[in-house]
Amino acid sequence: MPFVTELARRLTHLPRPLVVCGDLNAAPDDPHIAALLAAGLRDASADVGPTMPNPSPVVRLDYVLASSDLVVRAAWHLGEQPEADGFLASDHLGVAVALEL
Repeated sequence: MPFVTELARRLTHLPRPLVVCGDLNAAPDDPHIAALLAAGLRDASADVGPTMPNPSPVVRLDYVLASSDLVVRAAWHLGEQPEADGFLASDHLGVAVALEL
């Protein structure tokens, strides 16, 4: 995942506070996630658990990473319930995090 390596390299030069989020296609123990954490971020969504596949997730690929100057107030999944017609917005669960300066 060259893009994650490049992202981790560039993060060290960006001003704080900083939030990076998305589908990183990596499990929490992956070296690419470790590189982002080593660049000064922490896993603000660590407590949400698996995110993929929806509706019965077994692996975590989706993250909200935040600089340490942000306080994590809460983290939760989005999109767990299908719409009335059975439609699920994604094959991944969304991740939301409430942060405070």
